Amino acid sequence: MSLMTPEYSHAVIRAFEPSDVPALTQLLNMPGVVAGTLQQPFRSFAERAKLAEYFSPQVNIIAELDGVLLGHACLNVASDISCRHSGSVDVVVRDDHWRMGIGSNLVRTLLDQADNSIGLRRVELTVLAENTGAIALYETLGFQREGVFHDYAFKAGRFVDAIPMARIKM
Repeated sequence: MSLMTPEYSHAVIRAFEPSDVPALTQLLNMPGVVAGTLQQPFRSFAERAKLAEYFSPQVNIIAELDGVLLGHACLNVASDISCRHSGSVDVVVRDDHWRMGIGSNLVRTLLDQADNSIGLRRVELTVLAENTGAIALYETLGFQREGVFHDYAFKAGRFVDAIPMARIKM
């Protein structure tokens, strides 16, 4: 079921491919993405390609419309045997396409995989405390706040807090 705004209802969610690295590099260097996430600015295509090769999440997807990469999300299952019931989510959406349902559909797709293909009980994420739009989205998808990480990251010349959140399926 698509919950995207009408103009994005034809967006496709598909598996991430190595050929998506240039578009993902552009997305991850967008000012709003850098400001609202833990992404570092000015990462090169070569750096992103190396990270994509090294970093192999269990589920790695993008949202695309008419050849434009609108968002990216991935789900990583914990590698420690005692934590394999847990996974972590990362999601980014082009800052000129926020609040159009793209992030919601990406996270819903990951949660469907976590629940119905991988069998995860716990899905977690960390979000910057000032990213209130993302926090509200995650809460509508069943994530709950689990505390505060004070001075978690250094962004724009200052330390900022982060909120750990999790959705536990009983």
